[in-house]
Amino acid sequence: MLVTAAAVRLRGDVPSDTTKIAAPHMAVLPLGNRMARRKIFEARVNLPITAELLARIDATLESDEYRVDFIRDALKRELERREPRKTSKRGHK
Repeated sequence: MLVTAAAVRLRGDVPSDTTKIAAPHMAVLPLGNRMARRKIFEARVNLPITAELLARIDATLESDEYRVDFIRDALKRELERREPRKTSKRGHK
């Protein structure tokens, strides 16, 4: 069985001879008979947002939509809007 060093610290487990501590950078760790999800996003960002703004976001979410996905999509759209557009061969934007 593989466990992360952080999990050992949190649970206070003492690894046995058969337990291997996985390096923190490993993306997939066996968890018994199932696998953990692959890490898709490399970095995490703490974003201070007012309760009012969160309430507005939550009010617009679909039933199967997550807040983090909404924020990530909004950031992508804003970046696309602000980044310079590539010009075509004819010089039009």
